[in-house]
Amino acid sequence: MGEPSAEETCPASNRGPSRTGGRGPGPGTKEENDKTEPSLTPAPLTASGKVWAGTATVRTLGDIELVLDILLDALQCNGFSRQEIAGIQLSLTEAIINAVKHGHRYDASKQVRIRYLINSLGLLAQVEDEGAGFRPDWVLGLQQPDSPPCDRGQGLLLMHQHMTEVRYNGVGNCVTLVKHRVCPGSQTLE
Repeated sequence: MGEPSAEETCPASNRGPSRTGGRGPGPGTKEENDKTEPSLTPAPLTASGKVWAGTATVRTLGDIELVLDILLDALQCNGFSRQEIAGIQLSLTEAIINAVKHGHRYDASKQVRIRYLINSLGLLAQVEDEGAGFRPDWVLGLQQPDSPPCDRGQGLLLMHQHMTEVRYNGVGNCVTLVKHRVCPGSQTLE
C-alpha cells in the first residue's frame, strides 16, 4: 500500500476552494447578508497535501477566526508542533488585528490581504493592508528594556518573539512573517 492520500490524513484538504463554498452570504436576514465573509482559497499544491498556498481577505475582526482555522489546519497537517502553531497563531492574529485596527481604522470597505505558503519546512505569510503604513522601528523604539511596559508595540514584539523572521515593506503596510521549522536531527533551518 502507498502513502495515505491528503484526504485521508488531512481533513483541511477536503474543504475545496473555500470555507464558504465559493459563495457569498446566502439568503437570510439583512444582518447576515451584510456580513462580509473572507475569501479564502487554500490550495494543496501536491497530491500528498504537504504544500499549501493560498490567499485570504479580511475586512473585520470577525473574519479572522475563519482565516486562522484554515491556516492552523494546514500547519497541523504539515506536522507543526502545538507550540509552533500557538506562536504562529498569535503572530498572525496580531498582524491582522494591527492591519484592521491601525491600517484601516476599522473601515470594512478596505481589505487586508493575507498570502501564505506552508510546507513541512516552514511558513511564509504576508499580511498587507491598504493603509498609509507605519515605521516599525519607531514603534519598537518606544519599547526600551529599562522603561515601564506599555501597550504600544506589544503585538510587534510578540511577532518577533515567535517568528524566525519579521520583515516590513518600505511603506510599512505589509508584514512578512517567516517561521522555519526545527527538523529532527538538525539544529534549525536557516
